[in-house]
Amino acid sequence: MNEFARSLREQLEDIDINIAKLSRDSGIERTLLHKIIKGDRKPANRKIATRILDAMMLTESEKSNLMVSYEMSKHGKNIYLRDKSVTKLIEGFTESIEDSNNQIKIKTSFEIDGIDGLCTIRGKDNVFWTVRSIIEDALGNEVNELNLIMQTENRLFMNLFYNIQKINPNVKVNHILCFEKNIGSNSTNTYNLNSIHNIVPFLLNRESYTFLIYYDDIASKFSEMTEFPNLIIVGKYAITLSNKGDVAMIYSQPEAVEVHNNFFKKMEATTKPLINRFRDTFDFILYYYEKEKNNKFVTYDLMDQPCLVWFLTDSIIRKYLVSEIENREAIINIMNDRILRYRKYIDEGHVPRILFTLSGLERFINEGTFDEIDSDVYLPLSENDRVVVLKNLLKYFQDKKFEGKIIDDKKLKLNKNLIISISSDNDVSVIYNRENSKAIFFKINESSIASSISSFVERLDNSDYVDGNIDIIQYLENRVAVIQQDLSN
Repeated sequence: MNEFARSLREQLEDIDINIAKLSRDSGIERTLLHKIIKGDRKPANRKIATRILDAMMLTESEKSNLMVSYEMSKHGKNIYLRDKSVTKLIEGFTESIEDSNNQIKIKTSFEIDGIDGLCTIRGKDNVFWTVRSIIEDALGNEVNELNLIMQTENRLFMNLFYNIQKINPNVKVNHILCFEKNIGSNSTNTYNLNSIHNIVPFLLNRESYTFLIYYDDIASKFSEMTEFPNLIIVGKYAITLSNKGDVAMIYSQPEAVEVHNNFFKKMEATTKPLINRFRDTFDFILYYYEKEKNNKFVTYDLMDQPCLVWFLTDSIIRKYLVSEIENREAIINIMNDRILRYRKYIDEGHVPRILFTLSGLERFINEGTFDEIDSDVYLPLSENDRVVVLKNLLKYFQDKKFEGKIIDDKKLKLNKNLIISISSDNDVSVIYNRENSKAIFFKINESSIASSISSFVERLDNSDYVDGNIDIIQYLENRVAVIQQDLSN
């Protein structure tokens, strides 16, 4: 018996309702309902499951618990849990990081100058403040590189590493992480997803901070038996830390530091970058331009605003792309060529999907701005030209060449600055429009993260996150008519 059937039967016993009444109130044929309750059949979709639960007159909490059981039965428990981790990652895309460094009030009385040879520090407070003092002292003396081997669970030290560039903006950080290697297509992938969730602010704000990953069995690699799995190398010091961060071994002898440096380089040779960064909007466009030559197009977009660059015209691009851009004409040609290729790809029968919010669409209508393009390279569109773009988008929806779903932003709290694009080869790219700086663009290299995000976005089409009460075509038709009416007055 599946999880939904088991939970449903238990709930039916509690409220004492018979199948005949449930069938009548839900509008679901009695034989089918009986099979669902026995576990011989699963509800074909969320609507059928919802009709059953609505007819049972449950509390919101009871209904929510049963819908969790339905999702687990539909996709499997592991995939359900993985999707919850992806949701946490997507909703957690933010530039800020909670500063927990001030949670420790007791500073160490240990003098850095007193470190000679090998020194052992004990106690979390002493360890943290000693390590912090060593790092700050080194970076204040023009040390420009910090090498780390440490997992992301230690928030205290992660916050410290995040803030070090305030001391030395030129410091380059090479941070090696271990990712779980035992990942199958049906696994929860919780560890790897939580790891990247912990470092989102680094990805968005620390461009000289490089995360390098390798794979191992996390449970054995970082068990209680592993005494000093963490390593920090800065200036003339090498520091090894216990798992709990309560013991540190500090080495200052040149020979010992060199041994740890060699170990770091050996580890580094086995890693790969977690992400590939793009320099700017046009570096990102060029990357996809080259992919599209091999028929690798974006098939899904998850963003606050619908993807609108495909519906620009040559005249609009020329009119609003700022004149100061280097190689302006070449960029315009590439953008036009991409649009033509994409439309040809669609005309061949491929149907891209976009998932967006109404608030994002309204932002374009009201402001004439695009989320996909860095705001300093173009001017906002006039109302007349916004109508041109909206009509082009509407035509593709009407001709069923484009599919779109409205995300209910009360259920999936999508950051308005975030864009996730997934191409036909499972390539996942991220655009993030930072509040007080240029947009950042990167591609996720780690396959388990990319595939987890990709499969989650694909399942969004038929999920509870989608607002099924809004007809996109009708909505766009109404909005275009209102704008045109306003312009004619």
